[in-house]
Amino acid sequence: MTPEPLLLRTAGQGDLDALARLWWDGWQIGHQGVVPDALARMRTLASFRDRLESALVDVLTSGPVGKPDCLVILRGAEVDQFYVAPDRIGSGFASMVMGVAEAVLRDRGTDRAYVICTEGNDRAMRFYRRHGWDEVARGDAVVPGPFTLRVIRFEKSL
Repeated sequence: MTPEPLLLRTAGQGDLDALARLWWDGWQIGHQGVVPDALARMRTLASFRDRLESALVDVLTSGPVGKPDCLVILRGAEVDQFYVAPDRIGSGFASMVMGVAEAVLRDRGTDRAYVICTEGNDRAMRFYRRHGWDEVARGDAVVPGPFTLRVIRFEKSL
């Protein structure tokens, strides 16, 4: 039996709380001990919900409304945020989601996409490399606070 293809849908208001939780949980996994403690304290569940609400037009997800299993924010040629539910990590689900996200970007006319990853987020770095994303630069990025983080830019031809 062939599995159903994964479809990403535009997130809606009914997804906000669950998506904020998914993002917050995933961010903790990837950034604990990597970013300054003061930044980690600023990244509250409410702050993720506020960021999502202001970016809702760019947010894709899958799963039933209110029970999303992934979060993808696409802005222009950038995969701005990419998270899957913690219970999906290691299942191959993230690979399927990335494949669909890349197809969406390609369908929007993007020839070369990019993603920025915080240096030290080793799981994400391995994921991007395994999926054909090339490291093209390392540098500093200033995030609100302000905090300076070491980041890596990955790119991929679509």
